[in-house]
Amino acid sequence: MAEVVGLAAGLLALTTAAYQTSKALHEAISSFRSQQKTIKDFEADSDSLTTVLDQIREWIQNAKDIERLEPLRQPIYCCMQACQEMHEMIDACTVHTTDARQSVRDWLNMQFRGKSFEETKQRLSSYKSTLSIAFNLSTITQDSLEQLKELISGTKEDLEDQLAQVQRHIETAEASLRVVLQDDQARLQSCLNSLAQVQQIANNIRPSVFIQDNRAGQGSRTIFGTDTSQPQFNLTVSGNEAQQDAVMGSGVYTPQTLQALLGDTRKGDLAFAVQALQTQTQSSDKSALQSIANQLTAERSTRTWRINPLPNLIDSDHTHTAEDAQPPPATYRRENSGRYIEYIERRSE
Repeated sequence: MAEVVGLAAGLLALTTAAYQTSKALHEAISSFRSQQKTIKDFEADSDSLTTVLDQIREWIQNAKDIERLEPLRQPIYCCMQACQEMHEMIDACTVHTTDARQSVRDWLNMQFRGKSFEETKQRLSSYKSTLSIAFNLSTITQDSLEQLKELISGTKEDLEDQLAQVQRHIETAEASLRVVLQDDQARLQSCLNSLAQVQQIANNIRPSVFIQDNRAGQGSRTIFGTDTSQPQFNLTVSGNEAQQDAVMGSGVYTPQTLQALLGDTRKGDLAFAVQALQTQTQSSDKSALQSIANQLTAERSTRTWRINPLPNLIDSDHTHTAEDAQPPPATYRRENSGRYIEYIERRSE
């Protein structure tokens, strides 16, 4: 526990220092009052970074998932270092003049520690992207997971391109500059390592299916679950209610068990509904699900079927007739892959 507290406290101190450095850089840029697009864009970027760091400070103080803290460390440090370098560039341009326009021109054209203004700006932008990705992982939802993975891929390419460029510069640089470039090389590599950590965590995020606030009417039978032997999602059941003589269950079933459950009834006056929540992957077995529906339809020709045409649900050619009893309401939240099957059996009125 003490180690966890120490990790959070150390990261909070680093984030606070980075926030102050970023804020100071933003104030220095703003002091030029320049209307040049390059400067205005960079001013907006530095303000955005300051905002992100402030949000991270607040989040760290309440964080519960310590595993997701560590990928933030190196991007925060790299952002702080890049802000310091950029601020030093500004100081070098203003030390001998009070002419803001001249200072801006000098700043945009100068070389500092082996990098131009554009290279330093690009470096800070990549560090900020890495930081944003690592931070977004803390509040990720399945809907935005794929977008996050695309951001990881794009930022990784940017960092790798810059790393290759620095490595080429090191080969031809003078000894005095080589040490500075090697520090830059180490920071770029550390951000790539952080991205790899984020990628690993993102790959291990399991989607969730929530079954909640449903009601099984008197004498009914309701089954929630999946016929996937190793489902790639978490199934959470809460707040459901079974009335008198009703049966409600949830779990993982083999296709054979599920078909047996669906076919195991002696009551002739029942309305049936099967809903299949299809995966986003291509491994869903539509024919198996439709086979179940067809079997039940053939066995109960006096009733018609509907596999509900909700988003990503398999639809049959059959529909409930108006006199069929409707299944109890269900609340879903689908957050990615894994096939989910709901079977509801209910007496007709």
